[in-house]
Amino acid sequence: MRKYKLEDFIAALAYRLDTKYPEETVLEAELYASVQALFTSLRWTALRLAKKLLDGGLLGEGVSKLETTDHFASEWMSREEIVYRIMDTTGFNEEMSAYSLSAIEEIVDSALSEEAIVRGATVTIVGIGDIQSLGYPRYRINLVATLSVVPRSKQSISASG
Repeated sequence: MRKYKLEDFIAALAYRLDTKYPEETVLEAELYASVQALFTSLRWTALRLAKKLLDGGLLGEGVSKLETTDHFASEWMSREEIVYRIMDTTGFNEEMSAYSLSAIEEIVDSALSEEAIVRGATVTIVGIGDIQSLGYPRYRINLVATLSVVPRSKQSISASG
């Protein structure tokens, strides 16, 4: 299992952005903001899924895993919404924000491809969790605790208005 420290992930993202936009000066804070926007998007995805499960009485232990339809996008969070969150967080224009998300996806896809050859397709990214390929472009993400949604108690799940 390959494990990316946040600094390594940021360095890979910086390289891709510098290659694509050599005339732009991308600040380290903007790189971290891009990744933070992704973290926030995943947290919102988990919250939206938890709300649906709660409304159906199915929340149980909470939401600690996500299955996506297109890299980090899912029925709970569109790719466009992630791009706009990157725009809002970084100040990048829409094109650069979309490329930033594509670059992040490319980093993960590349790592998953390498891992599949060696040991099986799981990559850990500190701050996100374990990512497995469900067949391109879908992921299963086992979220870190800070992105997961866990009910405070079983009582809060079964309580009715």
